[in-house]
Amino acid sequence: MSVSLKAGTVANDQKVVEYATYESAEYNTAEKSSSGGSLEGEEQFPIRGAELPVIPLQGYLLKWFVRFVRAKKILEVGTFTGYSTVFLADALRKNGVEADESGSKPLITCEMVEEAAEAAQKNFTKLGYDDLIEVKVQKAIDTINAFPDGTQFDLIFIDADKPSYQDYYDTILNKNLLSPNGIMVIDNTILFGIEKLVGQEPESDFAAQKNAIEEWQIASKDSLEKKTAMECKGAFLDNLAKTAHAFNEFVRKDPRTEQLVLPLVTGMTFVRLAN
Repeated sequence: MSVSLKAGTVANDQKVVEYATYESAEYNTAEKSSSGGSLEGEEQFPIRGAELPVIPLQGYLLKWFVRFVRAKKILEVGTFTGYSTVFLADALRKNGVEADESGSKPLITCEMVEEAAEAAQKNFTKLGYDDLIEVKVQKAIDTINAFPDGTQFDLIFIDADKPSYQDYYDTILNKNLLSPNGIMVIDNTILFGIEKLVGQEPESDFAAQKNAIEEWQIASKDSLEKKTAMECKGAFLDNLAKTAHAFNEFVRKDPRTEQLVLPLVTGMTFVRLAN
């Protein structure tokens, strides 16, 4: 694999991202209230560094796709404190979508951590989107498997535990949950250092690595202990990158879909059903 950038190509750095954000759209009231990490609950979950919210530019992109496909139903896998969910809900509202007569809400979001789900629900209520959003507090794969036959979503956004990406993707397609003209968006598919790890198999023991990171965060000031913890954190992040690459390869070779991988922040993959 050899891909070269032409001279003058702009790097995906912070200044460029800030410029692109400024030139793309103005914040609406909800975005002003929720941008900059001010949503309730985010500071409570320092361990979940790999699952931080999308940045505003990614949120705009999600809104753009919701408007473009005229989405009426959305599934989000990975709520955290609801930052990306607010962008999705705002776009649904601009599409004129409301809860149906039975009370069924058009945006279903999945969050396994109860504390995060509670914080998200408070944010949705505070910002006025709770009428559009249903939070499922359980393993996302259980929610996905429980959808009855005939359920379809116009946009599916996945931003959750990376080792489960392939399982989410496969189950969604096997259950025919993506509508014929729908789009599946997957976040964090080009993690830092991924280009150096191509061809390396991911390890399976993520739990042990994550426990080591938690120990690092409460470690004493002993320099040797810190060094050991940092090495373990590095191995964990390398493993996430390997897992992301394995997922990218799986999707690339899947005849059921067509995909586009963009180097926006930590990578976003866009998937649609093959013609």
